[in-house]
Amino acid sequence: FRQTYGLSPLQYVSALRIERAKFLIHDTRLPLAEVARRVGFASPAYFCRQFRQQVGRSPSAYARTVRPADRT
Repeated sequence: FRQTYGLSPLQYVSALRIERAKFLIHDTRLPLAEVARRVGFASPAYFCRQFRQQVGRSPSAYARTVRPADRT
């Protein structure tokens, strides 16, 4: 698996989950804890750690840059 994809199976699945989370953060207004749950993370704190490790910023910081500001 590592020779083909360059990642361990666990790293590959985690990368897929984070990519899906980025999509959900960008295209929905779901709370980040719900995003974490929907992509398969039981712990929002672990999701945040994994997201920061792979993306380079926290999910909330990422959301601030990709979600349009509310105009209320």
